Amino acid sequence: MTKPLHILLVMPVFSPAIGFGGPVVFGKPLFDSLSAVDGLSVEVATTKWGMPAGAAEVLGEGGAGKVRAFGYRLLRDLSLELLIRLPAAIRRADIVQIHSFFSASSLIALLMGRWLGARMVLVPHGQLQSYGLSRHVWIKRMWLAFARAVARADRVVVRATSRDELIGNRDALPNLAHVQIENSVAVPSRLARPPSGKRLLFVGRLDAVKQVEVLLEALCLLPADVSLDIHGRGDALYEASLREMTEALGLTARVTFHGWSDDAEKVKAFADASVLVMPSKSESFGQVVIEALAHGLPVVASHGTPWAELEERGCGRWVRAEPRSLANGCLAALELDPSDLRRRARRWVREKFSNEAICARFVALYGEVLNLSLDQPVKSGLTRRPAKLCIVSSCGGHLAEVRSLAKAYEKLPHFFVLNDRIAPPRELAGRTIFIRHSERDAWFLVNLWEMFQILRRERPDLLLSSGAGPIVPASIIGRYLFGCRVIYVETMTRMRNPSLTGRIMYRLAHRFVYQWPGLKSPFPKGTLVEPLQ
Repeated sequence: MTKPLHILLVMPVFSPAIGFGGPVVFGKPLFDSLSAVDGLSVEVATTKWGMPAGAAEVLGEGGAGKVRAFGYRLLRDLSLELLIRLPAAIRRADIVQIHSFFSASSLIALLMGRWLGARMVLVPHGQLQSYGLSRHVWIKRMWLAFARAVARADRVVVRATSRDELIGNRDALPNLAHVQIENSVAVPSRLARPPSGKRLLFVGRLDAVKQVEVLLEALCLLPADVSLDIHGRGDALYEASLREMTEALGLTARVTFHGWSDDAEKVKAFADASVLVMPSKSESFGQVVIEALAHGLPVVASHGTPWAELEERGCGRWVRAEPRSLANGCLAALELDPSDLRRRARRWVREKFSNEAICARFVALYGEVLNLSLDQPVKSGLTRRPAKLCIVSSCGGHLAEVRSLAKAYEKLPHFFVLNDRIAPPRELAGRTIFIRHSERDAWFLVNLWEMFQILRRERPDLLLSSGAGPIVPASIIGRYLFGCRVIYVETMTRMRNPSLTGRIMYRLAHRFVYQWPGLKSPFPKGTLVEPLQ
């Protein structure tokens, strides 16, 4: 009997946690869908952060899935119990899928996954978009630098939910493979009758990025029989400012704050509403949009969201996030025929966002991740820049020797690092970086710092060298801090006795090549090729 593919989902928060948006809403349907697939077993490792008292004790197992909510929290999303049990969970898994990015649990899972050689899928949930990176800038820069160093290009894929998020993810993590897979939603089999009133609906976390105040201003421009229901909670100061604004604008009788709503209350909210409005400044996806469409509601979304297709599909309006545009969009949405709208919206959701369709795309992605390597083309919608090569060499014969390999690397983006300032040959002009010359002296420490700066800036995937000295600090920094793969070719002038650099690089390189049979004894695990010149 074939062993099932084991998927570990690492999530800082999980249903029924209260007060969170997309990560919680999307996590449970994904777990349920994957657990129902033949040949998969699914495990969730999460914390009790945000869960009502006693909720974690009833999660347990279901089908081919298991949810483990760990306690003894050290930080809001970091559990001591999770730290202790996570290594064993990663060893059991074929694929580790890490949700959220700027989370202590997620960063530790990424580090442990790298240490244990796991194949991983990162799901940042929009945190790498420009708005998400604009808060706590220096902390997030350091966090990103660490993640770039830990994540290996042949082991990690980054998942986005929209084209806008895909672009942000690529900019933040350029050396990794990327894929776009939207979120999913369950499509109700039956719907209530369309409401008779004119009720706008906002569902989501109350945060400044959601721009609910713009929606309140838009409501002032709409007829008096149009009301607004606000479902959600979040930043206490922001929510208080919205309530004050509601009173100041004289909208108290037309606006109702419902607080956090569970699944049943949210279904009722969709049934009672006429239009869902999302005026956000920035959204990576907007899970509530597909939930509303699945319930046959038209949607008015701002240009800060990835929902331009609403107008093409005849399911709503995509407008500027300012009061007049929102008001006009709501009026247009209220004029749509409910029966035709429901048919179009639900057909769109079934085709593109159903749990079954998205689950199938994840299963295809997992197969691709298991076979991911730098020298194989990507499939299943994955995109990745070509592998970038850093060629490290001393000058003279070593440089001439490594340049003789040009046919192997000329089609790859590449640059040179040399340890002497020379007038470079024409093909090296504009792509050469110079470092100080070290002869096993204190300048070696300077070389370590220089290589750290170069590799952090250039982000190569591969290091190539045929000697001599500068490849050693480059390999130490590149391999252990930035996850570079290292290829070393022992110089052809060494026929029987290995060079000192060769003896060191035999320990550091992922691939070691020598050119004469006489070197088989000192390099038993190396690869013999005929002389390369």
